[in-house]
Amino acid sequence: MNHIALRRFALAAASVSLGTLTALVLIGSTIVGNAQSLQDHASETALQDQLESVPISCTPLVIQELAAYDGKFIEDGSDREVENVAAIMLHNSANRMIPYAYVTVYTENCQYTFNAYMIPPKSSVLVPEEAGQILKESEIVRVFGWTTVKEEREEPRLEIEEVGMGCLSITNRSGSKLHNLTIYHRTYIPDGCFYMGGRVFKTEVPYIAPGNTVFVYPENYASGYSEVIFYEQSK
Repeated sequence: MNHIALRRFALAAASVSLGTLTALVLIGSTIVGNAQSLQDHASETALQDQLESVPISCTPLVIQELAAYDGKFIEDGSDREVENVAAIMLHNSANRMIPYAYVTVYTENCQYTFNAYMIPPKSSVLVPEEAGQILKESEIVRVFGWTTVKEEREEPRLEIEEVGMGCLSITNRSGSKLHNLTIYHRTYIPDGCFYMGGRVFKTEVPYIAPGNTVFVYPENYASGYSEVIFYEQSK
């Protein structure tokens, strides 16, 4: 059996068993003002007996594992506690961001549906089933999926830095006024090298003058366990 024990960090509580791969994510949340506290645990990783991945036809997506997930369910914004919910480890093999992915996994008697937003290039994300459906069968019979494609355009130059546990400084280096910026970030599990959840967190920045810096406190951001993955300016 493959086993991955991960650190405890602020955001949610999760444990994941991935068939022959089991990922345990222990998460607790404490928010003081806009900052979040973080407690580290020792971690260890043992990897054996990898299962064959399942590519999704006509997409750059690969299903690496079908999983059972316990913890806070953030896909619908409820944050309710769930147990044994179906989940997939979804890998983006492309060199580009995938804005949205829809995936259906079929087993002999079950059908599971997954939605994932803003999947970074060459990265994996653990995605719970959209309705929190319980994992009853883990042997995949067939899969279906599709993705959207992001319009290629030059985004304004920003300098983004962490300030403390839950704050970001955003500096406009573009030389022009910037309006209606959206900053995207994801929860990242450094020991497992994957992102957590189909949902992506967004922070809106209405305006930054040239050369100016603004400070923001993104929802569910914790230094060391969150990553800014993209930003864009609305047309």
